[in-house]
Amino acid sequence: MGSILKASIIGIFVFVVACLPPILHFITGPLGPIIGGFVGGTVVKATPRLALAIGGCMGGIGIFVCIGGLAVIMNDFVQDAAGVLQVVVVSSVGGLYVGLFGGLGALIAAKLSRK
Repeated sequence: MGSILKASIIGIFVFVVACLPPILHFITGPLGPIIGGFVGGTVVKATPRLALAIGGCMGGIGIFVCIGGLAVIMNDFVQDAAGVLQVVVVSSVGGLYVGLFGGLGALIAAKLSRK
């Protein structure tokens, strides 16, 4: 379980770093979860089964980070049920995106390391 969490944290970190550079983030931002999953999967020498777990863990971490960030940013909107629902839906979509593409990146790393 430790290697899954380690790879997921590395993947999320790489994803965040990929979103930071101005102008370049339009290219590296959307590809960030794939790059992060690839780096995380390479670091722990992931198997295909472990790659899926890494993607799921990256998605879970992504959901919690999005919920926390959106709750702070949208403090005024979280006063009613519609605001809470909006935060949960946006966070779930973001977490699903990060999880699917992070798992894909880790799966690519697993397949390339087996050759």
